[in-house]
Amino acid sequence: MKPPLLTLITITKDDSAGLARTLASAQALRGGGAEHLVVDGAEGGSSEKPENAGELGIQVLLRSPR
Repeated sequence: MKPPLLTLITITKDDSAGLARTLASAQALRGGGAEHLVVDGAEGGSSEKPENAGELGIQVLLRSPR
């Protein structure tokens, strides 16, 4: 497997609607082989993160509980 040529990084906290819009707009880039990292600063993560994130090429990094 070739490494991706482009990495998208999205940082979010408590904005599930904005995250959904961002994921939708980046869909074509992910389909072209880009990887997408989402850093979620909300406690427990946003409620709107896709259940099939791995299949979509999205890696979600969640904030660790204290």
